[in-house]
Amino acid sequence: IVDVRAIANPNANHKQHFRHVYSKLHVFGLIEFDKVVYLDADMLVLRNIDHLFQYPSLSAAPEINPPALFNSGLMVLKPSRALFRKLMQLAALIPSYDKTDQGLLNEFFAGRWHMLPYTYNFLKDRGALPDRFDGFVQRDLSEVYVVHMVGEKPWHCRRDHECNSQGRLSSRLWNLWLNYFHEMCQNSSRVLTCTDRSNRG
Repeated sequence: IVDVRAIANPNANHKQHFRHVYSKLHVFGLIEFDKVVYLDADMLVLRNIDHLFQYPSLSAAPEINPPALFNSGLMVLKPSRALFRKLMQLAALIPSYDKTDQGLLNEFFAGRWHMLPYTYNFLKDRGALPDRFDGFVQRDLSEVYVVHMVGEKPWHCRRDHECNSQGRLSSRLWNLWLNYFHEMCQNSSRVLTCTDRSNRG
């Protein structure tokens, strides 16, 4: 565990839960490591991803819409003190299209990033490309390495339908997360205090 100071979001009118999202930039300053595979906290790893360390910096999976951009939820990167300082200097100067670190990083690394397959950052929301999404889910997720629980979080809802008013969420992915959660609670009772939200009325 590395304690870092929060970096305030410099974009005006950003969402409240994005107020410290620029703290992610600290990962570029972890110079004690030769290479880092960064994952957002709302990701569920389904298969071994150690081989990602073989990919160049910066590597990331494409954002669904538009595909010319990358999603910063999973990144393979080489930390550098100079790179971290540069990003910190530009954070307040470069407009972010989504008012988060993702917009800044896409602008900074434009034309200089390696595209990973979509299956390394598989968004749980089927809204953007429903046919492609359903195809992966129906194939037993055998090709998916990491599921990104974007939007509504399974730890905020007892069942998927409570956060699925638009029908964009996959019950299968939702239940997959809950199954892993329950397994983790059973195997880590000494360090975790778990509440079974899924069985509440």
